Amino acid sequence: MANAWVITKVEPGQKQQADDLVAMAFASLRQYYVPCGECGELPSKPRCLIIKKRGEVVGTLSYYFDSPYVRLYRIAVRIDCRRQGVARSLIEYVDKYVAGPRGDELALYAVKETGNVEIFEKLGFAVQSESVAQFAKSPTGGEVYEVEMVRRRG
Repeated sequence: MANAWVITKVEPGQKQQADDLVAMAFASLRQYYVPCGECGELPSKPRCLIIKKRGEVVGTLSYYFDSPYVRLYRIAVRIDCRRQGVARSLIEYVDKYVAGPRGDELALYAVKETGNVEIFEKLGFAVQSESVAQFAKSPTGGEVYEVEMVRRRG
């Protein structure tokens, strides 16, 4: 049975809803890392998608163009909707309708300590590099590692 999910661009009136979902989803990651300063410069006009199930926002994903990549970030899924293919659906949407027509590959950064690297590997991403994160630290003040991942075409 097909999922009754609808993926759309975030309209101005939905931005706060997407931001709230990101804050809620990322709160569970704070046991592994906390931001410390800026995450680096993001583009002035990133694109943001939401995914709805029965009219409720259950996930969001932002992306920007960084040729030859479409870089994904702020991938967030409502806690009660995790492990149901929400993030996969958002990533597949960007791959098919955004990156695919341009011939770009998908890329993202993940914090190693969260366990998300393994999740993204299951979604077809491969580790490209690993380095000490400049934008985050562990809750005790120690280092955490940022992993760059790419999903290759064909």
